[in-house]
Amino acid sequence: VALALAPEGNLLYCANYGTFDVARVDLATGEEIEAFDGVVGPRQILVSADGAQLLLAGVGGEGEQQVSDLYVLDRSSGKRVQEVPVGQSVAGVAQALTAVWAIARDDGELVAFDADWNETGRLSLGVGIDTLVLAPDEKTLLVGNSIGGQVHVVDAPSLALLNTIEGLASPKGIAAIA
Repeated sequence: VALALAPEGNLLYCANYGTFDVARVDLATGEEIEAFDGVVGPRQILVSADGAQLLLAGVGGEGEQQVSDLYVLDRSSGKRVQEVPVGQSVAGVAQALTAVWAIARDDGELVAFDADWNETGRLSLGVGIDTLVLAPDEKTLLVGNSIGGQVHVVDAPSLALLNTIEGLASPKGIAAIA
């Protein structure tokens, strides 16, 4: 469902939907290395800005499989080192050097954190937000709502809503090009 490349360029991390794990593929050999435990209903995986961790967003499944935390994994061991409360169904994550943002799809909220995982703000954007991208300027967030058919443009530092683009058909897979 989601891919992240190691900063060294030698490993590809693959968040798997069917097995709820994170496969590691050695790009030199094409061989899979032992997988890490992941998250139910993975949606996005990032290597942290410092390269030491993996940030793993997942929406969960039914009943007790609901996910309301962003998972932070040690990149070398795969051990979960932190669970960061975000809200129901963590559908996306974005990171700059000093901040992290995540979205709670079923709560409709964009949540901001500092580099130490202290929550610094929330912005309600509506149930169904399920795509999050940080623009290359690291000042603008793009948040897609596949239920409402919008893309919200948000000032990342202040969480101020700058614009909403309406009339789209289930926007998913946003890319920001510099």
